Amino acid sequence: MEKLFKRKNSGITLIALVITIIILLILAGISISSLTGSGLFQKAQESTRISEIKEIEEAARISYMERQMEEIDGVEQATMA
Repeated sequence: MEKLFKRKNSGITLIALVITIIILLILAGISISSLTGSGLFQKAQESTRISEIKEIEEAARISYMERQMEEIDGVEQATMA
């Protein structure tokens, strides 16, 4: 009789595991569809592009300022000599 009880118990555990996995897969599908439906990935890609453009603009500004400083420094050294 004890063997019969153990088999039923492990059978119920296996069914509970399968049901849990199915529920998790359904929830994952709902989550993924809501993320793609709201355009979250597209917004993330767009913000990445904007960030890259801003980095390039910043580098250009820094380069321009450095050149201006070099010109000012060159003029100051020429007047001191």
